[in-house]
Amino acid sequence: MIDIIGTLFFLLPMVVLILWLSLPLIAESIRIGEMSANAGGLLRWPVKILLPIGFTLLAAQGISELIKRIAFLQGRIDDPNAKGHTPSPEEELAAAIAAAKAQEAK
Repeated sequence: MIDIIGTLFFLLPMVVLILWLSLPLIAESIRIGEMSANAGGLLRWPVKILLPIGFTLLAAQGISELIKRIAFLQGRIDDPNAKGHTPSPEEELAAAIAAAKAQEAK
């Protein structure tokens, strides 16, 4: 429930706010053809376009996580945060040493 509340009331509103506030700045940068003041004068607006692209992808990931959490609470999927128990490297080494000792004892 905490993940759902956090996504709905913190993540998604923050993403929408940043997108809303960044679009006029990006539009102005494109309109004036903003360039770097350094020698060579690289364009700045292509870099600024990455801001809404990144936050749009963040919103998509947030919606994906929200769907997974709701599906888990409804019992439709297993816990997406559950870790499967696999032997750690130390446990594998201990088992290999025990198998080698058992082999030597024969």
